[in-house]
Amino acid sequence: MTTEKNNAQRVQASMYADKWWVGCYRHAMPYPKDNLYRRWRMAQGITQRRAAALFGIGEQAWRYRERMKRMYHVAEILALFDASGMSHKDFFKLLNECA
Repeated sequence: MTTEKNNAQRVQASMYADKWWVGCYRHAMPYPKDNLYRRWRMAQGITQRRAAALFGIGEQAWRYRERMKRMYHVAEILALFDASGMSHKDFFKLLNECA
């Protein structure tokens, strides 16, 4: 009975790992369709310079985020949402389009 329970737990863990890529290396993750920082800036209709100034970072740092970044911290996503002035629904749609 214990063996059956352990097997069931392994199958469930495998399902989560496959679905959410838990435990995988970063190189195994697919590239997102688009960059969240770039899409956010385009939705706001502002320049890279203005976006960088809005977040208190340099232009090079902002360009890095638009060009190279593909994994985001929750705090980054929340900061972009807060600065956007978008509704939850519109912002989630933007997130979904980038995923």
